[in-house]
Amino acid sequence: MLTWADLLTLPAGGSWLTRSVKAAIARRTATTIDNVATAVAPRGPLAPTRVTVNEIAERGGVGLDGVNVHILDPVADADTIRYLDMQGAVARTDDLGIRLHPGAFADEDTLLRTLAHERTHVYQIQTFPNYGTGHMGAFESAAYGIEDSFRQYFLRGGQ
Repeated sequence: MLTWADLLTLPAGGSWLTRSVKAAIARRTATTIDNVATAVAPRGPLAPTRVTVNEIAERGGVGLDGVNVHILDPVADADTIRYLDMQGAVARTDDLGIRLHPGAFADEDTLLRTLAHERTHVYQIQTFPNYGTGHMGAFESAAYGIEDSFRQYFLRGGQ
């Protein structure tokens, strides 16, 4: 099974998407260090509930109105959870909405970044319904790129 840590050890000069994912991991690592340095270290794990999702989304400015968010159940959604585990992911988005893996609730920062990232994919799917796989690299880059903006809004208390 390929993990996020495995991605960091891939040879330099890999695919554009691999470089994009490595950059996102580096940002998340730097963010975690930044959290500790600024005394806003993540509290976790969070309760995997819709109340938690709504609270973090609201505090971070992630608009979820009209978005179907499904929190994956470890028993009922075991196949999807295993698939996400193999991908090293804590969520997925398709035309049915956002599916949150239990790992998305590791701490506030992880959940906020996941919601911002996946909400970006919802927008992309709604805007470009026939996107195909040719745009996946650009879509991922945009979704990773937006995460820090939502995090800064969250850390400023919604301002």
